[in-house]
Amino acid sequence: MNLTTWNAIPLKDRFFVSYQICKAIAKRTDSLALPITWVGYSEYHMGFKGTITFSQDTLFGL
Repeated sequence: MNLTTWNAIPLKDRFFVSYQICKAIAKRTDSLALPITWVGYSEYHMGFKGTITFSQDTLFGL
């Protein structure tokens, strides 16, 4: 798969494929693959249950 093909794949499918690869690697190496976690910074979403928000400094530091 070249970069042009990869960019044509919807974002949700990219995450799914990447996660499947991570799970396969984790199985082979006897380690864990944590589920995909959506992280961002939005003051609007901070009050909703189940959201994870990093500060602006943390996001820029990643």
